Order: sequence, then C-alpha cells, then structure tokens
Amino acid sequence: PIREALSRLTSDGLATTEGQRGFFVAPVSLDELKDVANLRVRFSVMALEDSVRYGDEAWEAGIVARYYHLNKLVEQMKKDPKAYADEWELRNRAFHAALESACNSPWLLHFCEVLYDHSERYRRRFVTYSEVRPEVYKEHEIIMQAALDRDARLATETLAKHIRRGAEIVGELMQEATVVPLPARSKRSAPRASQTRGPAKKARGR
Repeated sequence: PIREALSRLTSDGLATTEGQRGFFVAPVSLDELKDVANLRVRFSVMALEDSVRYGDEAWEAGIVARYYHLNKLVEQMKKDPKAYADEWELRNRAFHAALESACNSPWLLHFCEVLYDHSERYRRRFVTYSEVRPEVYKEHEIIMQAALDRDARLATETLAKHIRRGAEIVGELMQEATVVPLPARSKRSAPRASQTRGPAKKARGR
C-alpha cells in the first residue's frame, strides 16, 4: 500500500523516484510555482465559469456552507495561526472545491485538484501562516457573492487575482528563504584599508 501511494504521488508530480534509491519529495522552483499558478488560473476559472452557468441550489448551499465554515476560523487564525494552519488548509480547499464542483467535467475537476495539491505543497513549505492577509478574506467573500449572483465575470476575475496574489507571496518567501546572510565580520578580521586599496582601483578600471 505504501509503494502504491508513493507511485500515485509520483504520477502527480509530488514525488520522484531514482532507480533503486527509492522515492523523494519533488524539488521546488520559482518557475514551477509560476507555471502551477498560471495553469491553476486557467483551469479553475474554466471550472468556476461552468459552475456559475450550471450550478443549482444545492451548489449554492454548498458554497455558503463552506464559506461559513472557513470564515469561522478567522478569529482562531489571528490568535494562534500555527495551531490552526492545517485546519485552515482543509477548509480553504473545501471552499475552492465547492466553487468548482458544478462544472460537470470530472477530468477538469481532477486537474484542478492536482494543481491545488501543488499550490498547497508550496504554501506548506514556505508560508508560516503567521498572518493571513485581510485581502484574502475579502476576496473569498467577493468570489462567493459573485458566484451566488451568477456574475461569472466578477467571480472569475477575483479568483484569478486571488490565485496569482497567493503565488506571488509564496514566491517572495521562497526568495527570502534562499538568501543566506553573510556572517558578521569582527573588527579584528576586517581587512585594512591599505590591503584593499589596490584591488579596489583595479575594479574601478574594468
């Protein structure tokens, strides 16, 4: 069962395998993060457009319930974000899945789910959840209300902005994580001005 699960993770790009060495967590990169965000915008927007067009009252009720469930966690996240990070991810996923659930395309829903998995993988690795920005809550509210009002344009435009903003924040945190600060140099170890004067002149002449 474990090998089967790892093989499925590999097929979705969440893990890699190397010969007889076993399975490894898939590497991360800014290029892949941007690619995932761009594809997620395309597929999720398509799914939301179709859901707004075909969704019934049960779909509307599902969106309202998931939004309410997610929004109930706001105060807890403000008080202790680390303790509620896992629950936040679960409820956030459920809200976005509810929005897309009426698109009538199992394949489209599958691809949306895979792309969401990759977005979450980056968030969980680089986001500390110390603060969920206020605009995130506001965008959720706008998307929900626009979907209920059958305003596909506003719903999809806000969703696209929501996804891109999240990827940009994660990208910034990734870059910060890769910057290793240089050790502080003590006064004793600092080179004397006379020692650096020659090379400095050469550098200016290049």
